[in-house]
Amino acid sequence: MTGGIDYDLPGGGKLTVAEYDVRTANGTRLEGNGFTPRYLTPVATKPRDLALEKAASLLRSESQSNALNR
Repeated sequence: MTGGIDYDLPGGGKLTVAEYDVRTANGTRLEGNGFTPRYLTPVATKPRDLALEKAASLLRSESQSNALNR
């Protein structure tokens, strides 16, 4: 995973050049390594967004946990 900068070229063209890379907090480069998600969701067979449903569930759980700790 890299970050690119767009440059305008003569004649109206554009060129994107990878000029920096993205690293984790401990310095591991993501390009060529990727990362393992903390939460996995299966591929939906119906028109549903299971990743979004999981994220909403985690947010609800976090919100309830914070409310109980007040």
